Amino acid sequence: MLKIDLKNITKEYQKDLRAVESVTISAEPGDFLVLVGPSGCGKSTILRMIAGLEDITSGDLYFNDKRMNDINPGDRNIGMVFQNYALYPHLTVYDNLAFPLKIKKHHKTEIDSRVKEIAGLTGLSDYLTRKPKQLSGGQRQRVALGRALVRKPDIFLFDEPLSNLDAKLRVQMRNEIISLHGKAETTSVYVTHDQVEAMTMGTRIAVLDEGKLQQFGTPDEIYLKPANLFVAGFLGSPQMNFFNGKIDSKNFINDNFKLNYDIEVHSSKVTLGIRPEHIEINNDSYDFSAKVLRTEFLGHEQLVYAEVGSETFCIRTGFNRNYSKDETIHISFLRDKLHLFDNLGLRI
Repeated sequence: MLKIDLKNITKEYQKDLRAVESVTISAEPGDFLVLVGPSGCGKSTILRMIAGLEDITSGDLYFNDKRMNDINPGDRNIGMVFQNYALYPHLTVYDNLAFPLKIKKHHKTEIDSRVKEIAGLTGLSDYLTRKPKQLSGGQRQRVALGRALVRKPDIFLFDEPLSNLDAKLRVQMRNEIISLHGKAETTSVYVTHDQVEAMTMGTRIAVLDEGKLQQFGTPDEIYLKPANLFVAGFLGSPQMNFFNGKIDSKNFINDNFKLNYDIEVHSSKVTLGIRPEHIEINNDSYDFSAKVLRTEFLGHEQLVYAEVGSETFCIRTGFNRNYSKDETIHISFLRDKLHLFDNLGLRI
């Protein structure tokens, strides 16, 4: 398995137009590294630079400490899976799987053995004689995965491979990709704009915005200690609640409520963040009262949207009772789960 290092990688298409700017991240051997961010943040560009499909303007790319900037894509032993399956419609599943090996002029016996092995691994053994149009979306994606696997690549690169699938199938394919990643014993880099995919699949996550790295770490590090307001708001569903105010005499104060907060910070402009699951509805001891706007029933839990003054926020709570519109509820913030950001949006 390979280690991947990107050191101060920059991609510039023309002067002052940078798709990626000074990104430094790494994937240890066997890692499942996820690049996540909104459209246009540079994540697919980074993937293409790793593959050798885009030139690197500046910075260095290493595989196991070997500089790869000038190595041809065909010599990098990479398996790629794209958003569109890119299958040959006139070929059977067997021939689609065999195609990369035929191009490399492997022996027919070796091709047959390897194709059947991969078909078994991906659950395609019963579909080898079918053509892509006779397959479901999930089966086509398995063929695309199998075609990447059949070459025994050192690295897997995934460019939003689940975007075309429905919600149920996406969950199934997430599990299958992680399972295949483990069985193949490779290092993988996965691009997505879906923060749920990032959190559930990645061993490490790189959060990107406007071509710049916002935070790099494990899923729990990024979720529990977001480095800035962008990361805090991007990861988490529903997203973190934010309140603008100031810290004065160990109190957070804004226009609508006051919260005692034992922190040695004095600032005239801060943003307080708290996730919906870290807010409690408590009639005995509470920080302030709020009015219910609406609720969303999710079966095992519910989301309660409320307002205090002019500010709205979301609470994730168990389904132990119904809350009515305009009902007054009493709110407590869990103090050890608060996040504080300065006037530049950086974590304090």
